[in-house]
Amino acid sequence: MRTALLIALFCLCIGRPAVAASIQQDIAEADRLNSLCRGGSGDSAATAKHCEKRDAAYAAIERRGWCWGHEGQAGNERQWEKCQQSNGEATPEPKPYSAMFLAMHKDVMLKEQRQQCEDMGIAAGDQKGAARCLNYLERAYSYMRRQAYEVAIPAVGWSICMDKAAYDIDLGARCIAAAKEICKADENGTAMDYSQCVRIMTNGAWVTTPAARALRF
Repeated sequence: MRTALLIALFCLCIGRPAVAASIQQDIAEADRLNSLCRGGSGDSAATAKHCEKRDAAYAAIERRGWCWGHEGQAGNERQWEKCQQSNGEATPEPKPYSAMFLAMHKDVMLKEQRQQCEDMGIAAGDQKGAARCLNYLERAYSYMRRQAYEVAIPAVGWSICMDKAAYDIDLGARCIAAAKEICKADENGTAMDYSQCVRIMTNGAWVTTPAARALRF
C-alpha cells in the first residue's frame, strides 16, 4: 500500500511540469500565429488562415483557465497568466459613453453584414469564404466590445465609429482603434484635446492613422 502511494505521488509530481510545459507550448504557438496574422497582407488568404488559427489557439488557452492579462492593465503590460478568480468581485463596468454601443444588440448591428457574407458565399460558391467573412465580423465586433470596457473614449468618438460600424464593422473597429489614440481621454471619458479629437474624427483623417491601418483580427 505504501509503495503504491509513493508511486502515485511520484507520478503526480512529474506530471506537473508537463502541464506547465504544455501550456507554454500552446502560448508560443499562439504568439507565432499572431505574428503571422498581424504581419501578413490584409488581402491574403494565408493571412486570414493564420488569423483563424490564432483565434482558435487563443480560445483553447482561455478554456484551460489562462487569460491575456487582467482588468486595469494597459495593453503593453498584458501577458498570458492564470485567470483571476472573481471572489465575489463586481462585474467590470463599461467605460463612459460606451453605453451607446453596448445598447445596440449585436444581431441587429451585424444582420445586414452577415447577410452580405452569406450572399457572397452563395454567389461565388465559396462557403469557406463566407464562413471566414462571418468569423471576421465576429472578431471585429468583439474588439469593439472589449474597448467599451477597457478604454475611455469620448462620446464623439463612439458616435462617429458606430456610424461606420453600422455598415462596416471592420471600419468601425478601426475607427475605435484610431479614436483611442486621437481622442485620449481621462477616466471620465473627457477628451484631453477635444478640438483635435473632433477635427480629426469628423474630417475622416483618422483612417490614415497607424492604429487604424495596423489593426488586424
